[in-house]
Order: sequence, then C-alpha cells, then structure tokens
Amino acid sequence: MAPKRTGTARIVWTVTAAGAARRRRAAVVTVAVGVAGLEAAALLVYIAVIVVRAAAGDHTTWLNVLLLCLVLLAWAVGLAVAARGLWAGHRWSRAPLVVAELLLLAVSVSMVQGGLGWVGWPLVVGAVAALGALFAPAMTELLGEPGP
Repeated sequence: MAPKRTGTARIVWTVTAAGAARRRRAAVVTVAVGVAGLEAAALLVYIAVIVVRAAAGDHTTWLNVLLLCLVLLAWAVGLAVAARGLWAGHRWSRAPLVVAELLLLAVSVSMVQGGLGWVGWPLVVGAVAALGALFAPAMTELLGEPGP
C-alpha cells in the first residue's frame, strides 16, 4: 500500500501493483526458506537422536554413527546456506534447494509406502510446498531469471 495525498489533508492508502508483487515475492521466499529451515532443524534433531540411541547401546559401531552424523550435518548446513542465499535473492541458491526437495520427496513417498505415514506425509507436504514456491512465477521474477 502506498500513501496518496488527496486535495484535503487526509491520506488515502492505495494498493499498487508493485506492492502486491512484493508481498507475493515475500510469501514464496518465506515458504521456501521456512521449509528449508525446518528441514535443517529436523536433521539436527535426528543427529541428536542417532547419538543418544548409539550411546544407549544401539547395535551399531561408533564409526557408522560418526559418518552418518557428518553426512547429515553437511546436509543440514547445505540447506541452511542455500536458504540463506535464497533469502538474500541469490540465483545460485534455487538449484540446491530444488535437488534437496526432490530427494526428500522420493524418500518421503517411500516412507509413506513403507508404513511410516506419520513421518512421510508431513515431509511430502513440505517438499511439495517448497517446490511450488521455488517454481512460482514470483520467485522466477525475484531471482531475475527469464520466464517460460
């Protein structure tokens, strides 16, 4: 909304096309960054669960735990860095987020099919929402990429 002065001393607020476009852009960026941030946080929680289970006597070697935790930590940091880049409007950040969401979508669908729907369905919804935001026309406009 932009203020518009009329002949009198009062101000009338009008909605401009640029203001509406900024709100759409802010919405798609917020959705994509929010989902990526939640996924990074969930990976960190999962790392903690793995370490606690290993310390409680889970039948696995510490080398396996260490390597899995390092891979998951790298994945979480990558998601966070890409989300930060998208928030700043960098074009490079869209590709790693798309790849991450497609991989997550494949894993979550197999979780649903394997009987872990309580975990899989929220991941499916998050991945689809993030992909929708990443491919939205407002996101393409924001990143300065040529449209279809």
